[in-house]
This record gives sequence, structure tokens and C-alpha cells, in this order.
Amino acid sequence: MVESCHQRMGPTKARGGRILRIRRATRDRWVMGVCGGIAHTYGWSSNAVRLVTAVLAIIIPGPSLILTVVVYILLGAILPETQEY
Repeated sequence: MVESCHQRMGPTKARGGRILRIRRATRDRWVMGVCGGIAHTYGWSSNAVRLVTAVLAIIIPGPSLILTVVVYILLGAILPETQEY
């Protein structure tokens, strides 16, 4: 039997990309759980994700701190919470 691409890869978006299953963490959180949720989704250390986010927000010249805070707040408002992590 031949599998279609849709059956093999599961549900997809209209552009053909995979659906992201990022959720905000409820237990592993410091502020809104965004970094903890991203870390658990990809199997990374949540403290490493927090550190990289803070370093990139501070080190990159320009309005990166404001952009990072805005993106963090948007993700915190958009992403659903999960009780898994």
C-alpha cells in the first residue's frame, strides 16, 4: 500500500509546513511559561532557552530588547497552556 504525504507526515498547514505543537508550561515557568514550553517541545534545557533569550535580547544592538519582550508577550497570549510540563 502506498502512503500519501499527508498520511505519513500528519496534519499540515495550508503552506505545507508542519503544525507547531508549542504550548506554555504551567509547572516549568518563571513568567508566562513561554521559554519552558519551547524547551520542552524541542527537548532542550529550559534554563538554556531562558539564557539564550536573555543574552540575545541584551547583546544584539538595536531595539532587540523591546522586540524580545513584545514577541514574548504575544506568544504568552497566543500559545495555550499545558499541564504536562
